[in-house]
Amino acid sequence: MSSRRSSSSGEINAIKGYNSQYKAGLLRILRLIKNNNFKKLHIVDFNAKSVDDFVIFTKDMTTEAYQVKNIESQPDIRYNDFCNKSNGDGYIKQFSKAWLSLKTHYPDYTPKLYLMTNQYPSDNPNAYLPDSSMIFNSREKTFSNFIEEVWLVRKRAMMLNEPFITASRWEEAYKKWEITTNLKKNELDDFFNSVIFLFNNKLPNQTDLDDIIEKNVWNEIYIEFLQKIDEANSQNINYKPVQKIFCNTLIR
Repeated sequence: MSSRRSSSSGEINAIKGYNSQYKAGLLRILRLIKNNNFKKLHIVDFNAKSVDDFVIFTKDMTTEAYQVKNIESQPDIRYNDFCNKSNGDGYIKQFSKAWLSLKTHYPDYTPKLYLMTNQYPSDNPNAYLPDSSMIFNSREKTFSNFIEEVWLVRKRAMMLNEPFITASRWEEAYKKWEITTNLKKNELDDFFNSVIFLFNNKLPNQTDLDDIIEKNVWNEIYIEFLQKIDEANSQNINYKPVQKIFCNTLIR
């Protein structure tokens, strides 16, 4: 009896996960269609490695690979999820592998990799985070501060084409991220520039969709989407669950 219950629970969780992925993908696709920038969609694209919940190809020659995590059991996300204490496994290594693979398999496209999660960066000072300085106030040593003071500062520096210098107290934590990528030094800027973390991300509701697509063009969007999904079906993957969730939302 317990094994049946466990199996049933696993299936329900899988359905919830797929629903999260496809709803998140639908919102992005609708925005691209509205701006005439949607080219095609791949679901479970093995060339994206583990960042393969869906991969969107745009007309301006970008591949957008998404990993969607809608986790109810743990509201915060931690440094350990990005760079494991023992072996370095985590989102950073997964995303660097995906980035290299997308560049190899789709050389004409610029890869962008997204982590979409309902979790927020942890503000727990007791959670694992490498410390290269004794000047840390224990309350300051949190993953949320690392994101604010290192990740976002680095992203801004790249946007403004300015040099990035890591604050001494974050050197060890940031260096571990760099080493974990297994990338060459001249690849790091391009990789980190291509990665986007969307924390505290809520699933779209019908109001979000209505705000993007005016009601009088829903039928046009629906027809175009069916044409695009037909192209995706050529990958010999079962797309019926995708179509069901997308089309139930699109049919007015």
